[in-house]
Amino acid sequence: MRTSSISKTGITALLLITLRLVAAADPVPAADAFQSAGFARAPEGALDIANAPAPLFRDPEFNGAADPSVVWNAREKAWYVFYTQRRANFEEKVAGSWFMGTKIGITKSTDQGRTWSYVGTAQGISRGLKEETFWAPHVFEEKGIHHLFVTYIPKAVKSAKGQPVICHYTSSDLINWEYSDTADVKSDDIIDPAVVKLRDGRWLMVFRDCRRQNRTAKVVGKDLKNWERLEELTGDGHHEAPVVLFWKDRFWLFIDEWKGIGVYESQDGIGYTRNSLILDKAGKRPDDGYWGSHPGVALAGDRAFVFYHVHAGRKIGVDTAALDQKGIEFKRTSLQVAELELKDGKVTCDRDSHPGTHGQRD
Repeated sequence: MRTSSISKTGITALLLITLRLVAAADPVPAADAFQSAGFARAPEGALDIANAPAPLFRDPEFNGAADPSVVWNAREKAWYVFYTQRRANFEEKVAGSWFMGTKIGITKSTDQGRTWSYVGTAQGISRGLKEETFWAPHVFEEKGIHHLFVTYIPKAVKSAKGQPVICHYTSSDLINWEYSDTADVKSDDIIDPAVVKLRDGRWLMVFRDCRRQNRTAKVVGKDLKNWERLEELTGDGHHEAPVVLFWKDRFWLFIDEWKGIGVYESQDGIGYTRNSLILDKAGKRPDDGYWGSHPGVALAGDRAFVFYHVHAGRKIGVDTAALDQKGIEFKRTSLQVAELELKDGKVTCDRDSHPGTHGQRD
């Protein structure tokens, strides 16, 4: 009995010593820092902005790539950009129909953003009507499933009978999509949805509410189908195209103010304060001489990037009323990318810091 007791005591002591050694050599890590979702997140170095083309991409079908949303496909190690395929070269019979009746275009890069190829359009999103419009896609991956939130208008021309709604689709391959639901956001005239995950695990959807001063409205939900409307609006004036990025332990809201991109910051992702205005001065790169419009955002490591479209044929300071609004130079848009920086608490963006290559764009 004594021998057995000594043996057990020895074993216990050895176990305690072993546990202490392991703890000293490899301490238990602290809980992981919060990581949001709802936007592209890629490894450090995944985007070679120094060798990205400028413009980044021009739609080969209609020359009207606009409203970019960026996705990193980890399995393929590829970037995808979804965009509104405006029909800039369309000979319209009804005014405004060049930006109606649009599909969602896709471009892709498999070489860290150095070259981009046209993939085609998102398949399976049609709601079965002869005339329909898709605007402003927001695409992201969550637990292996890709989600697309997009403005849908059941018309191809301007009409009060075709009020926009937000449709939700899912996909496993980023090309073929299945309808999931139509988001109930307690308004009947909304555009430009974007989604982000909050610190408490809920999802936040931001969008432009045309019934509420054309400002950013919000809904929250525990899943991606059931939403609760919040009363607070964000923005100092009329704007569109809100999108949220979680970066440097804060939420950043980017909006299109039609004179550049306004930036707001928040700790909780709900209440925002003004931070800065970016892309409000003309850039020097090809097709980059006008305000940046309708942002999409992405992270590569800890570096943040903004994708945007530019009305490439327009000039700041020149009244658009003086331009030929039926001509392609008035209507065409090109995609660009630039890096975001945080300096003395302010978000900045020097679009000319990377002059861009003239790489092949299919």
